[in-house]
Amino acid sequence: MERKEIREGLKTLQINLALIQNRLRMTKSKAKRSRLKEELDCLKTELGWKLLDMGEYKKGLAIYSSIQSKRHTEIKINGMSRALIEMGFFDEANRLLKRGLKTYPRSYALWTGMGSYYSKVGKDLQCLRCFEMALRLAPAGDPTALFNKAQMLTKLGKHKLAMEILEELVRRDPYDVPYLILLGYCQSQMGCDESALRLYQRALELWQKNPTAYEGVHIYGGLYSTYRSLEMLGDALKTATEGLELLPNADAVLYHNLADAYCALGWKNDAVRILNDGIKRFPNDEQLETFLMEIEEDPDDDDGSPFLKLMLLAMFIKAMKGRRPRR
Repeated sequence: MERKEIREGLKTLQINLALIQNRLRMTKSKAKRSRLKEELDCLKTELGWKLLDMGEYKKGLAIYSSIQSKRHTEIKINGMSRALIEMGFFDEANRLLKRGLKTYPRSYALWTGMGSYYSKVGKDLQCLRCFEMALRLAPAGDPTALFNKAQMLTKLGKHKLAMEILEELVRRDPYDVPYLILLGYCQSQMGCDESALRLYQRALELWQKNPTAYEGVHIYGGLYSTYRSLEMLGDALKTATEGLELLPNADAVLYHNLADAYCALGWKNDAVRILNDGIKRFPNDEQLETFLMEIEEDPDDDDGSPFLKLMLLAMFIKAMKGRRPRR
């Protein structure tokens, strides 16, 4: 649903962009050409961001690179740096963001972008400082920097501090699925499994109205881990089965969940089969291979939950990207 809406918006922007480009070619008036160029660059900022949201990072980078108006320089840097970070060109993104922050030292978007860069390269304390700076510069009512700070606190294991932020964000917007997911995760890490379960269940209800693979993996992963912690094996098995059936190509953790459920029930052959299926789908996933080796080496061990917790933590850490505010 969400990607369909993005695609429709993308198509509209592309049509409008082509129309303005055509008018620009046919216009000789200097004043009109100047206005059309400004309008063209405004559309490029919208189009570039839509492309990045769709994962079209090369196309998004090309669009942002073509922006000529000096009025849009900050927006251009924000878009280009996001594309470079997502493409793995970290040094280039770092240099671009540093140049941008010299020119725009009070840029909310660029401080957030620098935080995203530090998160990607594993410099967590620097990332937290950037998000705190962005928070001081955030427009009134904008929750992006606050949520990014909560994500980083979670990554650093400071779940109580993260919960304080997330509870306020959920109070402001009780329908935001990522808020509910991360708060559920923090609750589970603090040993509040019943509260975590309610949050994940609420997130699932909302997610079903507008499903995306990214959020679905985290919801089903969180639900499964919580059911296992509460020793509700029937619900755990049902959740693991449903998650894998709905999202077979989304993440290796869904194969791990179902294999772990089978192990808990003593169905080792089924666990091995699911793990082999997961390894075929995700051949470079070391956690699946490690779990398979553990089962084969110790077939009588029916407690996969300690390894599950490590797997779930790794999944959440891997997902820490930081939201990027549009400018």
